[in-house]
Amino acid sequence: RLGERRAKAVQRYLVLQGVAPGQLELVSYGKERPVATGHDEQSWAQNRRVELRK
Repeated sequence: RLGERRAKAVQRYLVLQGVAPGQLELVSYGKERPVATGHDEQSWAQNRRVELRK
């Protein structure tokens, strides 16, 4: 799934920057939680994202 691949890419980047892997938890919501509900390029771009939470 694309969302999982995107999340894993961000995880790899953060680990290379010194973040401990144990501090990271990956969750991919895919189409379950879109930010934008439109059916246009701008909406799709907004939904291609990774959210980081503390």
